[in-house]
Amino acid sequence: MGTHVPAVVGLLTGAVGLLGWAAVGPHTSYALLVVPLLLVGFGTSFTMPSATIAAMEAAPYEVRGAASGAFNAARQLGSAIGAALFGTLAAASASSASTPGCGCPP
Repeated sequence: MGTHVPAVVGLLTGAVGLLGWAAVGPHTSYALLVVPLLLVGFGTSFTMPSATIAAMEAAPYEVRGAASGAFNAARQLGSAIGAALFGTLAAASASSASTPGCGCPP
């Protein structure tokens, strides 16, 4: 089967989950949030092992240890930057929504 099939299945599953998040509104129930969360989680769980295997197979045998370390460091750095950006955007959105005179509910 190789790494391509699980990676494509994972990416498509995660994309469907992200599209589900795009449909979320302020009155969406928590029960409806479970399905997109599960889809993104399953998509990630299929994609990341395939990406790791593909990266390790692409590296020459002599430097696979360094390639593994670089791959994992890049993945962790990307996750940290993504969490920081999301937190910044959420905080900015929350502060603009609570600005007096904006016509927004408190």
